[in-house]
Amino acid sequence: MDNTSAYGRARRAEGRLSGLTRHMRRWRRDESGSLTIEFCLWMPVFLAIIVLVLDTSILFAKHTSLMRLTSYVTRQLSVGAMTDAEVTQYIVDQGYSTNDFTATVARPGSEVKLKIDIKVAALEAAGLYSRLGFTDLTVEAVQRDEL
Repeated sequence: MDNTSAYGRARRAEGRLSGLTRHMRRWRRDESGSLTIEFCLWMPVFLAIIVLVLDTSILFAKHTSLMRLTSYVTRQLSVGAMTDAEVTQYIVDQGYSTNDFTATVARPGSEVKLKIDIKVAALEAAGLYSRLGFTDLTVEAVQRDEL
């Protein structure tokens, strides 16, 4: 029987087909890429958590800095070292933009009360809290007037 007969061609085609089916079975059982799929599914979740934690940390640090600033300015107002007109300029000198905050000084009775409303977008890095609907942050400090 020569290789040019119909039987020979059928045997060669069958041999190629069985090699292909063996290869397909081997490929179907192969699990070498399964970790890549799991990585691709979970990586965005982990990145979102990392960005959220980072943004929250930065927001808390800046909020603490703003609370200290408010306390300091209120103390300066209560001892007469700063006037009401100088408050906004002092806050700007500390690195905050005048477009991002409003400072209100009140003197009810024998107290000095300073209230600073600031946009959350001015404090955060990634902007996640702004997108979630948090717009303003308010910091207040009250000090007994010592004049």
